[in-house]
Amino acid sequence: MARLFIIGEKVVLAAGGAGEIKLDAPAELPFKGRCIVTHSTGPFEISEISDASGTSYMRGTIQGRQLERVNDAGFLTDILDIAAKDYRLFRIRDTSGASNTVYIGILGSVE
Repeated sequence: MARLFIIGEKVVLAAGGAGEIKLDAPAELPFKGRCIVTHSTGPFEISEISDASGTSYMRGTIQGRQLERVNDAGFLTDILDIAAKDYRLFRIRDTSGASNTVYIGILGSVE
């Protein structure tokens, strides 16, 4: 039986700085992601979403708030499913001009 599960991490960025958030499949189980949730103390952009094999799921750069709009439309479910021993890596850059804490989570389920 599937149970709800949330995976999430945060990164603290210096003004104009960059960092990464790596979200692993929980307890080495396949994870069926359904939506991304974000929160930050200022604006940020995402320049890459990739997996353990190096496969990239985007080209270009999007603002954090744009990700939420795409997410609401339901287009992200395929890239949010994370196989056992895999992960999703988000490369993030601060655009606020001040230090910024960015939180990214994926809501989903495990079997």
